Amino acid sequence: MRIPSKYIFIQILLLIIGMSFLRVGLAKVYCGPYMVKKGLTTAEVKNICGEPMSIDDLGTIIEETKEDKKTKIIRETVVLRWTYGKPGLPFNYITFYNGKVKRIEEGKIMVR
Repeated sequence: MRIPSKYIFIQILLLIIGMSFLRVGLAKVYCGPYMVKKGLTTAEVKNICGEPMSIDDLGTIIEETKEDKKTKIIRETVVLRWTYGKPGLPFNYITFYNGKVKRIEEGKIMVR
């Protein structure tokens, strides 16, 4: 059974549109000659990029694990998202986990 070419075209078009709205992991944020990379701290990013347009507190991830019947380990991860950009250009979103860059995204203004 052959798939009509118009359906293949539509699938490719939807894929391209989806990729243009948000490119996770592919985005690169440059501030002057410096590139923001995973693992940088909030202080390092602020030093090379300046103040972000906005800072969103995305909450805290709480993970609880048990080593044995008596020992419980609770790990908290604070998640912040900083937004950089200029009108007319794609915005850059830098997500920090416990103060270190975990994810870099590029796209239009995201609405929670």
